[in-house]
Amino acid sequence: MQKENYYKDVREHLKALEERGKLVRVKQRINKDTELMPLVRWQFRGLEESQRKAFFFQNVIDVKGKSYSIPVTVGTLAASTEIYSIGLKCTPEEIHERWTRAQSHPISPVQVERGPVQEVIWKGDDLLNGHGLDMLPVPISTPGFDNGPYLTSANWVTKDPDTGIFNIGNYRSQIKAPNRNGGLFLGQHMGEHWRRCKARGIPLEAAIVIGVVPAVAYAATSKLPYDFDEYRLAGGLAGEPIEVVRCQTVDLHVPATAEIVIEGKISTEWIEPRRFSLHYGDILFGSDVEANRPVDHRRIPDVDIFIDGNANLRVAADVTRAGVQGAPNVCRSRLSHLDHAKGLTAAADLVMNGDI
Repeated sequence: MQKENYYKDVREHLKALEERGKLVRVKQRINKDTELMPLVRWQFRGLEESQRKAFFFQNVIDVKGKSYSIPVTVGTLAASTEIYSIGLKCTPEEIHERWTRAQSHPISPVQVERGPVQEVIWKGDDLLNGHGLDMLPVPISTPGFDNGPYLTSANWVTKDPDTGIFNIGNYRSQIKAPNRNGGLFLGQHMGEHWRRCKARGIPLEAAIVIGVVPAVAYAATSKLPYDFDEYRLAGGLAGEPIEVVRCQTVDLHVPATAEIVIEGKISTEWIEPRRFSLHYGDILFGSDVEANRPVDHRRIPDVDIFIDGNANLRVAADVTRAGVQGAPNVCRSRLSHLDHAKGLTAAADLVMNGDI
């Protein structure tokens, strides 16, 4: 079933959630480092799935009392099956059909000259004077376990240096400095891009996109063949092409109506051995991105954060990032693979528990 009039940006999506009674606006001041994520998690402990909501925090501070002008949203993409279906503009019963059609009928993106995401551009010394990564109200996902704030809704955009095919992947990103952040992606398709750039002796260009329409976010967490451009899958999910705009300093395209874009280059000459916290409590080593290039955003941006879980906090698989957002995407894409690629048409459904 072809879908029409998909969300143009996150703001339209938030409006739809609010109209359906699925968005809670929190005007009271809240500490992003100690209170915000634990508050959201309470609903996963005591409420039925049908009662879960997305949250919009309008008055965010950090543990030092610093106030942020940018709001934070949590759970807007998949806090429940109903919320997930709102993101696809379909009913819960139509989710599988929507994914099947998107994979069999992908739609390529369309490039536009300009977009709202580049209304404000900060670069150079601006990044070290209050307009770098420290201006983003990134919560600490699991206070007492994480070693700092991590972007959890970080949609990394890179491309294969040989074929030019894009990849969008959702990988946690550790904020290390106003102009530096880390990522853990070497085992993903983005890691293959990094290795191919290393073979060429060039850095890997990357852009982190925050605040995208659900179709792009869902595509970024799906498991696809290496040469399948996630922009095409996102277009299939939306039922229309995703509008993209060229980055300011790297040869990449990003969603034109996104809220925030962080541009940068990743060295292929070294990997910084730093501890890296994952959503289930393990500590691994990551790779650094030097984001000394522009931070682009809309005039009044919104920061979108996934719900991360921790082994000591999780009470159900859907509290983890994989369960809340990744699992439905992975299940749909792999079930479709079994059906179309392997000919196992008798498989009626695929369910995954725990971390993926």
